Amino acid sequence: MSAVRIYLNRGGSRTMSDLLNRFGDGKTAFILAGLLVVLLAQPVPVSGAAPDWSYTVGREYISSSDIASDGSAVVIGTTMGRLCLLDGDGVVLWTKSVPGSLMAEISPDNSCIIVASQESLEKDKGAVRGFDRNGTQMWRDVTGWVTDIDLSADARNLVVGTRRGDVIVLDLNGDRLGQYNDFPKTYVVNAAGISGDGTRIAYSLCERKPALEVVTVSSGRRTISSRVENTNLIDRISLSWDGKCIATESGEGSLSELSFFDEKPKIIWSKSLPKIHDLVITEDGGLVLAASEDSYMRVYSGSGDPLWNFSRAGGMTSLSVNLEKGLIVSGSGEGNIDLLNLSGDPVCSMHVQRFPESVVSSVTISDDGRSLIAVLNDKEILYYTLDPCESPDTKNEEISESPDSTVEIRERTAGNPPDASVSPGNTSIGSWTRDNKAAQPDIYGGLLPSHSSIFTRRLNFTSGDLRFFASL
Repeated sequence: MSAVRIYLNRGGSRTMSDLLNRFGDGKTAFILAGLLVVLLAQPVPVSGAAPDWSYTVGREYISSSDIASDGSAVVIGTTMGRLCLLDGDGVVLWTKSVPGSLMAEISPDNSCIIVASQESLEKDKGAVRGFDRNGTQMWRDVTGWVTDIDLSADARNLVVGTRRGDVIVLDLNGDRLGQYNDFPKTYVVNAAGISGDGTRIAYSLCERKPALEVVTVSSGRRTISSRVENTNLIDRISLSWDGKCIATESGEGSLSELSFFDEKPKIIWSKSLPKIHDLVITEDGGLVLAASEDSYMRVYSGSGDPLWNFSRAGGMTSLSVNLEKGLIVSGSGEGNIDLLNLSGDPVCSMHVQRFPESVVSSVTISDDGRSLIAVLNDKEILYYTLDPCESPDTKNEEISESPDSTVEIRERTAGNPPDASVSPGNTSIGSWTRDNKAAQPDIYGGLLPSHSSIFTRRLNFTSGDLRFFASL
């Protein structure tokens, strides 16, 4: 019995005909083709800790997700109106049908689940509902089409932005505490957020001169930032615990503007960055984190000073911060999920890969810091327990100023799984397990390409690594 081992390194391009020309006879060609089809169809975790469990929504897409503060439950909302609650072991507790695409959050005290629905854009239909942990609907508020929702960390209030320009504040019993608008203007609420203590809300409208508007919930007093002609719409808003520090993201195309406001709200500083996919300000207002498509997570102090950066291939897609536990979670466009401390030192790293792509759409860490969820390709929920995490190999280095930004002081680039070198004609027997130990002969397993494309009548690997092993 002989064995065939094939490597394709990053940057190379090999077609199926190239492989068959090298390895010749019809029997070998048949086995190689079969193995390629099987390997490319399988989800393969390639490094780091494996998830405790995963859940796929089938033909639907995940529109929202959240994890309970103690990791005991996960809620999923889909674009087709399915609301699903799972326990910490991945067992489905109940499923409900709610009209429209859903935005779902679990209250910080784990007592209820808040669901906002987008039912009909043309008819301006939508509502916010409250469910208990058993799946019983406790209340419903007909708000019209919901554009954004945010729940305060103290479990007191939530803010809802609507298409008709209303900003509504509710408590967890469904009672309205306030409703604000710019009547007679009825511009769409583009983004809305609420402070951790539930006392202040901030929002911005889709208008020619967009501004940040801040409301004190108890008094209804509203203050507005200065308006700038032809500035871009504010797409993301994040508030500190007391709402006295506010970070926003605006922009269009490949560029974003990261801005920091005080309680007035007066703009204190701003940075021009590559497109921002996610934005977080810590509860104390001391750190502002931005995940950009140029592969960097950038971290600033509240005064605007650059602190550190962390990079991953494929672009940074999502962020979650647990200030009490001193943990930051980031997701990337190539299946990387990284845990870092507040100084940027890596704590734990996971990597998953699916065909044809592995985009980590969102990440959320639990309040107790012991578990997290990640949404992969808007189709699959991954649940991780963080206790057994081990620190990955990392590389820290001083770098020069980047042309994209003036903020880079030092860069942290996480290590990748080791690559095998190319050796033409190499047909020796051998393989590796996930911990890089030699495996026994037979059908071994593989590391799939990070980017692959299938063309008519042939298979073409455009980048990434392919390793597979066949007994002949």
